[in-house]
Amino acid sequence: GSPLIALQIEYSLAQRTVEGDLMPMAQHLGLGVTPWSPLRAGLLSGKITRSSWPSESTRMQKNSNHLTEKNYQIIDEILSVSKEIDASPAQVAIRWLLQRPGVVSPIIGARTVAQLEDNVRAASIQLSKDQMSRLDRVSAVTHPFPYDFVQFVKANILGGTEVNGESRPPWDLAPTGDDDRW
Repeated sequence: GSPLIALQIEYSLAQRTVEGDLMPMAQHLGLGVTPWSPLRAGLLSGKITRSSWPSESTRMQKNSNHLTEKNYQIIDEILSVSKEIDASPAQVAIRWLLQRPGVVSPIIGARTVAQLEDNVRAASIQLSKDQMSRLDRVSAVTHPFPYDFVQFVKANILGGTEVNGESRPPWDLAPTGDDDRW
């Protein structure tokens, strides 16, 4: 058969849990990594800050569970670095990925030509060792995959039940009866 040559995973400054096992595996096997969602649905694009929300539509919703203090700290550091090197926040977030070992090509999700042109310019900037270190430090992961993922999908897993004293409301898209199943 054909050998594996690439690994496509979610990877960004706001999603680094893959560094616990998937990134080392890819490097060991010589796989090129093509990260998707390098801006975490626009969270790291610079449009969303502690004090502002974009006027245009965005995939990130105001009630998103990604709007955490940790992610705002990451955004703050991205904004600081972007000012230092006169680059857009999106370019800084994408460039951070491009400078990670094993990453060959982030999959960008630009919705406009202007976003595409801005994102592509990430290839022409460089982050210093100090800037990479600051971004690494603020985005460091405390728990490896799948810890954060399991916490994120607890409503799907628990489905309105209680397990070991923990419960979540039913998932909005879960079937409510036999007529909803097929």
